[in-house]
Amino acid sequence: MKKNIIFAFLVFLLIGCAHPVKHKTYKKHSDIKPRTIAVLPVGGDVEIFRVKEVFRSSTISGLEALGYRVMDPADVDDVFFKGLEASPSGMTPKELATLLPTDAVVYIYITDFDKDKVMGYASLSFAARFKLISRSGELLWKGKHKTKETGLGFDEKLLKLGVLEAYEGRIERLVNNVVVTMPSPPAVKATSSKGHEEEKKEFFQWLP
Repeated sequence: MKKNIIFAFLVFLLIGCAHPVKHKTYKKHSDIKPRTIAVLPVGGDVEIFRVKEVFRSSTISGLEALGYRVMDPADVDDVFFKGLEASPSGMTPKELATLLPTDAVVYIYITDFDKDKVMGYASLSFAARFKLISRSGELLWKGKHKTKETGLGFDEKLLKLGVLEAYEGRIERLVNNVVVTMPSPPAVKATSSKGHEEEKKEFFQWLP
Protein backbone atom coordinates (compact mmCIF):
# COMPACT_ATOMS: atom_id res chain seq x y z
CA MET A 1 0.00 0.00 0.00
CA LYS A 2 2.80 2.36 0.96
CA LYS A 3 4.60 1.64 -2.31
CA ASN A 4 1.43 2.46 -4.26
CA ILE A 5 1.12 5.82 -2.51
CA ILE A 6 4.74 6.69 -3.26
CA PHE A 7 4.32 5.64 -6.89
CA ALA A 8 1.17 7.77 -7.25
CA PHE A 9 2.98 10.74 -5.74
CA LEU A 10 5.89 10.39 -8.17
CA VAL A 11 3.49 10.18 -11.12
CA PHE A 12 1.82 13.36 -9.89
CA LEU A 13 5.21 15.09 -9.76
CA LEU A 14 6.14 13.97 -13.24
CA ILE A 15 2.85 15.05 -14.78
CA GLY A 16 2.76 18.34 -12.95
CA CYS A 17 -0.34 20.29 -12.03
CA ALA A 18 -2.08 23.15 -13.78
CA HIS A 19 -4.97 25.38 -12.86
CA PRO A 20 -7.74 25.94 -15.42
CA VAL A 21 -7.25 28.91 -17.72
CA LYS A 22 -9.42 31.77 -16.53
CA HIS A 23 -10.51 34.23 -19.20
CA LYS A 24 -13.20 36.73 -20.11
CA THR A 25 -14.11 38.51 -23.35
CA TYR A 26 -15.87 41.85 -22.98
CA LYS A 27 -18.66 43.13 -25.22
CA LYS A 28 -16.43 45.95 -26.46
CA HIS A 29 -14.35 43.35 -28.33
CA SER A 30 -17.19 42.66 -30.77
CA ASP A 31 -17.81 46.39 -31.12
CA ILE A 32 -14.20 47.32 -31.88
CA LYS A 33 -13.26 44.11 -33.76
CA PRO A 34 -9.47 44.51 -33.43
CA ARG A 35 -7.31 43.12 -36.23
CA THR A 36 -3.91 44.67 -35.52
CA ILE A 37 -2.18 44.14 -32.19
CA ALA A 38 1.04 45.24 -30.50
CA VAL A 39 2.51 43.09 -27.73
CA LEU A 40 4.01 45.33 -25.06
CA PRO A 41 7.21 44.52 -23.12
CA VAL A 42 6.42 41.93 -20.45
CA GLY A 43 6.06 43.03 -16.85
CA GLY A 44 6.76 41.18 -13.63
CA ASP A 45 9.50 40.81 -11.05
CA VAL A 46 11.61 38.32 -13.01
CA GLU A 47 15.36 38.75 -13.18
CA ILE A 48 15.96 36.49 -16.19
CA PHE A 49 15.29 38.55 -19.30
CA ARG A 50 14.99 35.44 -21.47
CA VAL A 51 11.90 34.38 -19.51
CA LYS A 52 10.07 37.56 -20.50
CA GLU A 53 11.35 37.20 -24.06
CA VAL A 54 9.84 33.70 -24.35
CA PHE A 55 6.50 34.88 -22.95
CA ARG A 56 6.43 37.71 -25.49
CA SER A 57 7.55 35.75 -28.55
CA SER A 58 5.14 32.91 -27.74
CA THR A 59 2.28 35.39 -27.43
CA ILE A 60 3.14 36.93 -30.79
CA SER A 61 3.20 33.49 -32.44
CA GLY A 62 -0.14 32.59 -30.88
CA LEU A 63 -1.79 35.83 -32.03
CA GLU A 64 -0.49 35.38 -35.56
CA ALA A 65 -1.85 31.81 -35.58
CA LEU A 66 -5.27 33.23 -34.69
CA GLY A 67 -5.06 35.58 -37.68
CA TYR A 68 -4.05 38.86 -36.07
CA ARG A 69 -1.47 41.16 -37.62
CA VAL A 70 1.14 41.81 -34.95
CA MET A 71 3.40 44.85 -34.93
CA ASP A 72 7.15 44.19 -34.95
CA PRO A 73 8.27 44.15 -31.27
CA ALA A 74 11.33 46.25 -32.12
CA ASP A 75 9.03 49.03 -33.38
CA VAL A 76 6.86 48.64 -30.28
CA ASP A 77 9.92 49.04 -28.08
CA ASP A 78 10.89 52.25 -29.89
CA VAL A 79 7.53 53.72 -28.92
CA PHE A 80 7.86 52.29 -25.41
CA PHE A 81 11.21 53.98 -24.78
CA LYS A 82 10.02 57.25 -26.30
CA GLY A 83 7.10 57.06 -23.89
CA LEU A 84 9.47 56.56 -20.97
CA GLU A 85 11.51 59.57 -22.05
CA ALA A 86 8.36 61.67 -22.11
CA SER A 87 7.21 60.25 -18.78
CA PRO A 88 10.20 59.11 -16.66
CA SER A 89 7.86 57.83 -13.93
CA GLY A 90 6.49 55.27 -16.41
CA MET A 91 3.39 54.80 -18.51
CA THR A 92 0.43 52.47 -18.08
CA PRO A 93 -0.53 49.97 -20.80
CA LYS A 94 -3.58 52.14 -21.53
CA GLU A 95 -1.37 55.18 -22.09
CA LEU A 96 0.97 53.20 -24.35
CA ALA A 97 -1.98 51.89 -26.35
CA THR A 98 -2.81 55.42 -27.49
CA LEU A 99 0.72 55.85 -28.89
CA LEU A 100 0.71 52.76 -31.09
CA PRO A 101 -0.82 52.47 -34.60
CA THR A 102 -2.72 49.28 -33.77
CA ASP A 103 -6.31 48.51 -32.84
CA ALA A 104 -5.23 47.11 -29.49
CA VAL A 105 -2.27 46.07 -27.34
CA VAL A 106 -1.59 42.95 -25.30
CA TYR A 107 0.00 43.39 -21.90
CA ILE A 108 1.52 40.41 -20.07
CA TYR A 109 2.47 40.37 -16.41
CA ILE A 110 4.31 37.40 -14.89
CA THR A 111 2.85 36.88 -11.43
CA ASP A 112 4.92 33.84 -10.46
CA PHE A 113 8.19 32.33 -11.63
CA ASP A 114 9.73 30.05 -9.05
CA LYS A 115 12.30 27.29 -9.27
CA ASP A 116 12.66 24.72 -6.48
CA LYS A 117 13.49 21.10 -5.86
CA VAL A 118 11.07 18.45 -4.61
CA MET A 119 12.47 15.06 -3.50
CA GLY A 120 15.37 15.39 -5.90
CA TYR A 121 13.24 16.52 -8.85
CA ALA A 122 13.79 20.04 -10.18
CA SER A 123 10.44 21.77 -10.55
CA LEU A 124 9.11 24.99 -11.98
CA SER A 125 5.96 26.91 -11.16
CA PHE A 126 4.90 29.96 -13.10
CA ALA A 127 1.84 32.09 -13.68
CA ALA A 128 0.91 35.11 -15.75
CA ARG A 129 -2.01 37.33 -16.58
CA PHE A 130 -2.79 38.80 -19.99
CA LYS A 131 -4.91 41.81 -21.00
CA LEU A 132 -6.07 43.02 -24.41
CA ILE A 133 -6.59 46.79 -24.32
CA SER A 134 -8.02 48.86 -27.16
CA ARG A 135 -6.36 51.99 -28.50
CA SER A 136 -9.03 53.99 -26.65
CA GLY A 137 -8.01 52.31 -23.40
CA GLU A 138 -10.89 49.85 -23.00
CA LEU A 139 -10.39 46.32 -21.71
CA LEU A 140 -11.45 43.87 -24.44
CA TRP A 141 -10.28 40.52 -23.07
CA LYS A 142 -8.26 39.12 -20.20
CA GLY A 143 -6.84 35.75 -19.25
CA LYS A 144 -4.63 34.20 -16.62
CA HIS A 145 -3.06 30.82 -16.01
CA LYS A 146 -0.91 29.11 -13.39
CA THR A 147 0.96 25.86 -13.63
CA LYS A 148 3.64 23.83 -11.91
CA GLU A 149 5.54 21.06 -13.61
CA THR A 150 8.20 18.67 -12.43
CA GLY A 151 10.36 16.38 -14.53
CA LEU A 152 13.35 14.06 -14.41
CA GLY A 153 15.04 16.02 -17.20
CA PHE A 154 15.61 19.10 -15.09
CA ASP A 155 19.05 19.88 -13.73
CA GLU A 156 19.09 22.20 -10.72
CA LYS A 157 22.51 23.62 -11.60
CA LEU A 158 21.30 24.60 -15.07
CA LEU A 159 18.19 26.19 -13.60
CA LYS A 160 20.31 28.29 -11.24
CA LEU A 161 22.42 29.43 -14.18
CA GLY A 162 19.26 30.61 -15.90
CA VAL A 163 19.48 28.18 -18.84
CA LEU A 164 15.92 27.99 -20.18
CA GLU A 165 16.20 25.33 -22.85
CA ALA A 166 14.92 22.74 -20.38
CA TYR A 167 11.56 24.44 -19.89
CA GLU A 168 10.98 26.99 -22.64
CA GLY A 169 8.45 24.57 -24.10
CA ARG A 170 6.48 24.66 -20.85
CA ILE A 171 6.26 28.44 -20.95
CA GLU A 172 5.10 28.23 -24.56
CA ARG A 173 2.36 25.79 -23.57
CA LEU A 174 1.10 28.09 -20.82
CA VAL A 175 1.00 31.04 -23.21
CA ASN A 176 -0.73 29.04 -25.95
CA ASN A 177 -3.38 27.79 -23.52
CA VAL A 178 -4.25 31.37 -22.65
CA VAL A 179 -3.99 32.99 -26.09
CA VAL A 180 -6.32 30.47 -27.75
CA THR A 181 -9.15 31.73 -25.52
CA MET A 182 -8.99 35.10 -27.28
CA PRO A 183 -11.58 35.56 -30.08
CA SER A 184 -10.16 35.47 -33.61
CA PRO A 185 -10.13 38.72 -35.61
CA PRO A 186 -12.79 39.37 -38.25
CA ALA A 187 -12.06 37.96 -41.70
CA VAL A 188 -9.94 40.26 -43.84
CA LYS A 189 -11.38 41.05 -47.25
CA ALA A 190 -9.12 40.64 -50.26
CA THR A 191 -7.59 43.90 -51.48
CA SER A 192 -5.71 44.97 -54.56
CA SER A 193 -1.95 45.25 -54.38
CA LYS A 194 -2.30 49.05 -54.29
CA GLY A 195 -4.77 48.86 -51.42
CA HIS A 196 -2.48 46.48 -49.55
CA GLU A 197 0.45 48.88 -49.87
CA GLU A 198 -1.63 51.81 -48.63
CA GLU A 199 -2.84 49.76 -45.66
CA LYS A 200 0.69 48.66 -44.83
CA LYS A 201 1.93 52.26 -45.02
CA GLU A 202 -0.81 53.43 -42.68
CA PHE A 203 -0.04 50.62 -40.24
CA PHE A 204 3.56 51.75 -39.75
CA GLN A 205 3.00 55.51 -39.74
CA TRP A 206 3.18 56.24 -36.04
CA LEU A 207 4.59 59.23 -34.25
CA PRO A 208 6.51 61.91 -36.19
